[in-house]
Amino acid sequence: MDKAQTSRKCDHPGCDAPGEYRAPKSRRPGDYYWFCLKHVAEYNKSWNYYDGMSQTEIEAENRRDEVWQTQTFKFGLSLDGAAREGRLDDPLEIYAKYMKGRARPSAAKPARKMTREENAALRLFELSWPFAIKDLKARYKKLARAHHPDMNRGSKASEEKFKDVALAYAVLTKLLA
Repeated sequence: MDKAQTSRKCDHPGCDAPGEYRAPKSRRPGDYYWFCLKHVAEYNKSWNYYDGMSQTEIEAENRRDEVWQTQTFKFGLSLDGAAREGRLDDPLEIYAKYMKGRARPSAAKPARKMTREENAALRLFELSWPFAIKDLKARYKKLARAHHPDMNRGSKASEEKFKDVALAYAVLTKLLA
């Protein structure tokens, strides 16, 4: 037992015994009460993880627990096909190297027609769809430095251009999301 545990008192009101056993305060991880053995046993008898959840939420939680909270696919579904169709959740693009030269979902044409604002942002950054986030970031840094008011002695024209660059960057990052 470490020093922090020996100095911790039981969280039960009126108990001075050492709080050696943790019990959850809520479903959030890391949020605990510390009780003595007697009080942790009492607390655990009344603890209900699903308290406050609807029947639908409980069933959904149980389905996620069956697969350890991970994404699953039906048998026979290729990950290649799922990635091409945009059904593969791959935020770190780990699977991208296995695409065998095919376009990744993030590189596919938008399913809808692009707005004027999005087209104007692409023109400002001299990009065309599809584009990589690293290209967008590189162009943003270049334009932001060139038009930042501090780099242009407080020029109002540069300040307005800098605002346009920041707005266009926000529009394009939203387009990639």
